[in-house]
Amino acid sequence: MERWLKEKMKSVESKDKITDQLDSFLNKINKIFLSQATGKNVAFLQENQARASSSHVLSLLNFVPENRLENILKQIIYEYAIKAEKISSDSAVSMLSFLLDFFDKKRKNPAFDLVAEKQKIIEDIQQNLKRPTGKSYREFIRSNFSTTIGDVASEAYHLAGPAGKIVFDHGNISQPIVELARTYQFEIQPEINILLANEGTWEKTDVKVFCIEGIIEKVSEIDCILSEAARKKSRVLIVSLGNSHEVVSTILTNNARKVFDISLCYPVNDRTSINDIFDIATVSSATLFDYQNPISISFKPECFDNTCEEVSMVGNKLFIKNSKAPGIANKKVKQLREKLGDSNIEDDYIRKRIQSLTANQVKITLPEKTSQEKFNEIERLDKVLRSIKSFVKYGTYKNKYLSSSVYVGCTYAYDLYEILSSIEAAIVYE
Repeated sequence: MERWLKEKMKSVESKDKITDQLDSFLNKINKIFLSQATGKNVAFLQENQARASSSHVLSLLNFVPENRLENILKQIIYEYAIKAEKISSDSAVSMLSFLLDFFDKKRKNPAFDLVAEKQKIIEDIQQNLKRPTGKSYREFIRSNFSTTIGDVASEAYHLAGPAGKIVFDHGNISQPIVELARTYQFEIQPEINILLANEGTWEKTDVKVFCIEGIIEKVSEIDCILSEAARKKSRVLIVSLGNSHEVVSTILTNNARKVFDISLCYPVNDRTSINDIFDIATVSSATLFDYQNPISISFKPECFDNTCEEVSMVGNKLFIKNSKAPGIANKKVKQLREKLGDSNIEDDYIRKRIQSLTANQVKITLPEKTSQEKFNEIERLDKVLRSIKSFVKYGTYKNKYLSSSVYVGCTYAYDLYEILSSIEAAIVYE
């Protein structure tokens, strides 16, 4: 009976049916993308709620397929759209445009050489590549974005630089405010019980940081730190490779009794954990304990005097603000840059360390709005910032398009064509 029901619910779609459905779906999405390009946000009906978005990826995500086959095609294209937009702004719309063009040319002439066409486009991009100038940058911002959004994003990018971090906030203000804060950011694993006891965030000023190269198994191992923290009523962050339940429960209990205010966190990657601990110690004026300098021998009460201005843990992010850190952090960054190129495997990790040790963080504070308006505004700013980054790094193509978006769009469109055109049949369960 069960087998019979499965067979009844299953249908096999032919190559012709898939081709017709694909052509219809691509034209629907292209129409949406073109509408957005002219500034007309398109609403999508999902669960009877209108959803407007200026993001191509979000538009595709919120598009409601008419049938299961259309949904299969949507998932394949959505995956490539996400990958494209991660590389360059507007790559998704460029990719879809090329994809439609490739299908159209193949439909008219089955012998058409797409490999040669792709190579021709890439060579044309390289030959017509225009490096940005101050004048072309201002023209690019003015012609593509509204004055307010363009000015705010330009100022934020100028302050943060290509490797800096930009965060958003909302407040009771009439005009957007852009401010630079020298804040270091690391990916960590927080001690979840302590974080939950603080309603999901731990944000403190004048914090003493201890970095311990090892696992803390007994409270007695850090008793000197806890006792001095209790005496001074200090705010303390302990970064280690791990803690026992005994250590965590002791700190939780005494935090609740207001004896002290201590939080715990750990590196996220076992393979790189020692480097991560050393990097955090570098920017936080931390006292570092390792096998050569154990706590029992090296601890001195005076180390509590060496604090950093502000420490925040939000989710899996650790933010450290410390005006005493730039000198030593910049020295460490210089050493890391010299290691780039030794190994392709390690280069990504080294760049990640450099980014964490680079302090430029820009905060954009926007006027208070409704939740949906906040989301839309940040979405627009994110697109502008990604466009500026692509423009500054790769320049323009024919003085009009982002070179990187055309290149990525063409490359991914060819890969997508190869996948979609090779589907011979689809088994669809209704």
